[in-house]
Amino acid sequence: MQLFRGINVVSISVTDLDVARDFYANKLGLGEPLFDMPEMDWIEFGTGGAGDISVITAVEGWQPNHGTTVVLTTDDAHK
Repeated sequence: MQLFRGINVVSISVTDLDVARDFYANKLGLGEPLFDMPEMDWIEFGTGGAGDISVITAVEGWQPNHGTTVVLTTDDAHK
């Protein structure tokens, strides 16, 4: 029997939750967050498919890196 059935949430560290909220909600078109809990340093968005994306406040000393890649399914990548 397979232990995992899919991905539930991918979390991405960000330095500014307000900027991330606007980007994911409006620029990427994910709309209103499923959970918007800045007091817990966490905002989660549904993707319309399997798995959600959350943004979390980066810890002190965090540096941007290229270690996280999220690939979203779309009918029109140019949009």
